Amino acid sequence: MSIVGSRAQIRIQLQILIQLKSMLEAGVPMMASLRTLIQHAESNKQERILVKITTIVEGGNDLSFALACLPRCFESYIVHLLSAGERAGALDESLGRAIELMRKQMSLRGKIVGALAYPLFLLFFTATITTGILIWLVPKFEGMLMAKPELLPTPTKIVLASSQFLRESPTLATGIAASILGTLLLVFRN
Repeated sequence: MSIVGSRAQIRIQLQILIQLKSMLEAGVPMMASLRTLIQHAESNKQERILVKITTIVEGGNDLSFALACLPRCFESYIVHLLSAGERAGALDESLGRAIELMRKQMSLRGKIVGALAYPLFLLFFTATITTGILIWLVPKFEGMLMAKPELLPTPTKIVLASSQFLRESPTLATGIAASILGTLLLVFRN
C-alpha cells in the first residue's frame, strides 16, 4: 500500500513537494534544498523519506529516480510527471502540476468519504436494529410459529434459524460479523 492510502501521509508527500518547489524556484540548489528539508522535517517518517531521497540523489541520480526507489511513498504518476519535467528542463513546473494533482486527489478523497458516511451510518443502524429484532422480538413469536413448522415458508424458517443462532452463539456470531467487517475494510483500503 502506498503513502497515498491515508490522508496524513498524502499531506507529508504534498508538504515535501511544496517545500521543494518553493526552494527550487528561489534558486536554492537541489542538494541544499533536500538537506534543508531533512533539517526541518516534522516527523521521523518524513525525515526517513527525505534521507533516502537525498542519498539517492547524492549518488548522481535524478529526483524522479529517487522517488521511484520509494514506491510505497510516492505514486507512479508523480514519479513519471517529475521524470518528464526533468527531461524537459522544467522540474519546477512539473512539481507544480504534481502538487495540483495531489490537492485534487485529497479533495476528491474527502468528497468520497463524505458521500459514504451517510450510507455507512444507515448500514450500521440497519444491522443494529435487525440484530435487536432477531434477538428480542422474533423469540416472542417463535412459539406460535413453530406450532406447525412444516407450513412455514423458507424465509420465515431462515429468520427463525438466524434468531436462534444469535441467541445461542453470540460469540460466534460476533466473530463472524467482525471477520466480515475486517475483510470489507481490507478490500476497500486496497
